[in-house]
Amino acid sequence: MAKGKWPWSQSNGIRQAETPAQIIERLSMPEPNTGCSMWLGELNSWGYPLIFYKVAPKKAVTRRAQIVVYELAHGPVPEGLEVSHLCGNEWCVNPDHLLAETHSENMLRARHPLRKFCKNGHLMAETRKNGACSICHAELKRAANARRTASGYWKTEEYKADKREKDRARYAANREAMAARKRAERQRRNLKEN
Repeated sequence: MAKGKWPWSQSNGIRQAETPAQIIERLSMPEPNTGCSMWLGELNSWGYPLIFYKVAPKKAVTRRAQIVVYELAHGPVPEGLEVSHLCGNEWCVNPDHLLAETHSENMLRARHPLRKFCKNGHLMAETRKNGACSICHAELKRAANARRTASGYWKTEEYKADKREKDRARYAANREAMAARKRAERQRRNLKEN
């Protein structure tokens, strides 16, 4: 559906505005393996489904589809809660997979091992401690190392001199901190002895 176009249905040659339920039925498709109902319409910049429907003769709204589906199936979303996906699939608009919960519960669920795919489509078989996709992390590290190696900066005398200077400064700071700790420890011992 093109942006800015009204969602119309044709019935008996008369153009009528579609209800949100009709739009959801037309723009979603059941996925047999997971039970999800996949959204085929527009997505926002975060990858969540958007629904565009008419609420008055000259007024239309754009809302997140999972919120509209939740409201059609369960009533309004309670104050202070947000709609989250039990299946972990942002494109899912199956009302059985939607739950109203607090933001912190939603974020914990996002890291949960039931989440099947990362935002780049990798299977979430292995995750890092923070819940991030290990495949994406490895690809990012590989790309960063390739950029550094390609630039050749590691091999230059400028890099080596800069590293030596930073190392000297760090060692000097460590020596000073260690000397200060030893002085403080000596003073404590002297106070205990006196």
